[in-house]
Amino acid sequence: MGRSIDPRVTTLVASLIWGTSFVSVRFGSNSLDPFTFLLYRMVVASLFGLFLIAFLRRASDLGMMRRREVWYLAMLNSGAFLLQYLGLAMTTATKGALIIGLNIFFIALLAMVLLGERIGGKKILTILLAAAGVFLLTTKGDMASLGTGGFTGDMLVFGAGFLWAMYIVYTKKLFDGDTGWTPFSLLITVTMATSMLIIAPCLLLASPGEVMNPFLTVNVLFLGIGATIGAYFLWLYGIEKISATFSSLILLAEIVFAAMLASLFLEGESLGFIGTFGAVLIMLAILILNIQMSKTEALAKNSS
Repeated sequence: MGRSIDPRVTTLVASLIWGTSFVSVRFGSNSLDPFTFLLYRMVVASLFGLFLIAFLRRASDLGMMRRREVWYLAMLNSGAFLLQYLGLAMTTATKGALIIGLNIFFIALLAMVLLGERIGGKKILTILLAAAGVFLLTTKGDMASLGTGGFTGDMLVFGAGFLWAMYIVYTKKLFDGDTGWTPFSLLITVTMATSMLIIAPCLLLASPGEVMNPFLTVNVLFLGIGATIGAYFLWLYGIEKISATFSSLILLAEIVFAAMLASLFLEGESLGFIGTFGAVLIMLAILILNIQMSKTEALAKNSS
């Protein structure tokens, strides 16, 4: 029997792909408005999802779209997407990344209340360490950067972060509930449902007459197939097996990957010493919690 893939690895790879998508969107936004980009992304994701269903002969998974849990997740996901895109148009990227990144506090609280996850003192300190890293990485220690951007935009991004926190915890609740869900069935049904909910608003908000070129086409294909289908499946595979809090902490690596790639490929983006130190704190927090999890697993095996 083959050895299963470590869910921590798949979650980390998902965060790498999502971090790369930040740079991809940044490049593409020079030619397409955000809602046109989001529209194309979801159309490509839906078409590729249908291809997977036909290729793998998994049409029966579409029948699960009748279940209300799919539409709960799709409403949370599409709402978070729209709030994020609206909010980032009214505030700075720095504040947006910081606000989204700090949704780990919501996730930890919701996981404790709804999933019964234990949040001990060590885990709280680890989360605070990661939060400090996010702050340093996104602001580079410059408090003045938080004074820019609009309050409305901040609140919209804050709302997006909260919706995604509920999305993560509810997804974990479905897996824990043993209701017949698999990573693939959730991937297909939620992606299709999210696309149905998000395409109409995007058509209203998108700028007409946008012209595609080969570079943008590659960008959209990467976002639709890699960042939406591929990374989402890897994340679902991971969160089925690890806690919601641990999953969200690993996903903070997304901000690190995005910052590193931006410093390499985007003009005017630089990590600097403080930003690099923040990135180190985030990765250190992930490592600490990983060690704690490994010890817990070892104790559980020894006692069984």
